[in-house]
Amino acid sequence: MDKRKKIDLIGFIIVAGFALAAFLCYFRGAYQNLPYPANTFLFKPSAAFTDFTGLYGFMAQGNPYEQLNASPYYPLANLVIYLFTRLSLGWSFLVFVLGFLGCLVWFNVRNLGTGDRLELVRNVFIFSFLTYPVLFALDRGNLECLLVLFVLYFAHFFSKERYYLAAFFLSLAIAMKAFPVILSLLFLARRQYRAFIVAGVSTVLVTLASLAVFKCNPVTYVSMVLHGGNIAHDNTFSAFSAANWAFQRGAGLFGVFKLALLNFHVIKLMDMSRWLALYYGVAVSLMGLIAAYVIWIEKKTWKQMALLVFAMLLLPHISSDYRLLYLFVPLLLFINAERSPRRDVVYAVLFGLLLIPKDYFFIPQTETDSLTGDNQNWAPVGISMLLNPILLLTFATLIVAEGFKERAEGKRIHA
Repeated sequence: MDKRKKIDLIGFIIVAGFALAAFLCYFRGAYQNLPYPANTFLFKPSAAFTDFTGLYGFMAQGNPYEQLNASPYYPLANLVIYLFTRLSLGWSFLVFVLGFLGCLVWFNVRNLGTGDRLELVRNVFIFSFLTYPVLFALDRGNLECLLVLFVLYFAHFFSKERYYLAAFFLSLAIAMKAFPVILSLLFLARRQYRAFIVAGVSTVLVTLASLAVFKCNPVTYVSMVLHGGNIAHDNTFSAFSAANWAFQRGAGLFGVFKLALLNFHVIKLMDMSRWLALYYGVAVSLMGLIAAYVIWIEKKTWKQMALLVFAMLLLPHISSDYRLLYLFVPLLLFINAERSPRRDVVYAVLFGLLLIPKDYFFIPQTETDSLTGDNQNWAPVGISMLLNPILLLTFATLIVAEGFKERAEGKRIHA
């Protein structure tokens, strides 16, 4: 497929998926009088933007390392939110939203052009304002909006072989949340060992500088982290890792694992906190296999990026839907990659399906972290919790199978 056909196919799926989900939610809410979550594909309306407002309120109280409940975020993330508190809540959220959308539109303008201005306007509007991850992230007001921008800049400079700039932007993402460190494997795949080291050193320096702003002793901070200070006070971690009844809408495999236990009627007998340790053992092993494949087998940048992003989405036990924003990184690289006769249509369809709402049905006997509209029952989780991991695993399997096939064909040619 050429670039225009990729964009047109993915754009069609996004528009169709958005329209179907919006119609279904409107019908269920207006005509069937069904409460949340049946009447919206976003989070509960009464909790709109609370990821941002909650952090804003916390940071507005002062130094996060002198408060009883330690911040669950890393120092750079705390510093960024602290800077937002220098403005009023309304203005800070407006800057947050406009900054995110402005940068996202810029990336889409650079990558979705086909030579026709009207087509570019259409494509940028669809990819920037109708995709489910963007809408869900803005609805939550989640800090992931800023992280994904750093990762997009990392991918932008990496693809242009400006590795030190790429390392700097990746370090900003890592200094806000740890999991983007997975992407540093791309430096090893390109034998850019100095850039790999620069990313690590830059992360440490940015973290120390952020701690210095709050006059927090780095030794004190490390001690707090080692004693669980960043996690013990975070209800999200405790609720979804230890509670058998709780399911989070998202793309992680841990939720699928819990659903399997529920289906076999054994989940009530499990100590989920202990099973989480086993799960992470398996996840680390899988990450090792993915790292080996990306470094030594796969040579196409967009596929390397896709596999690492899929790992970021699938392997953590907490992986909410706003993290699907990271799909924009391999997506834009795929759109601009050289035409390939193999599976481009399938890859485009999978990208499109991953970017649309899919909670057309809800899974019985499951409960999420929010009450229904009548505030009497916990809301069930939608089937996207199953569909997104299935789509990601299918996508990853196709990439790996094609990679091994191309490697085998290359060996036959040189034999």
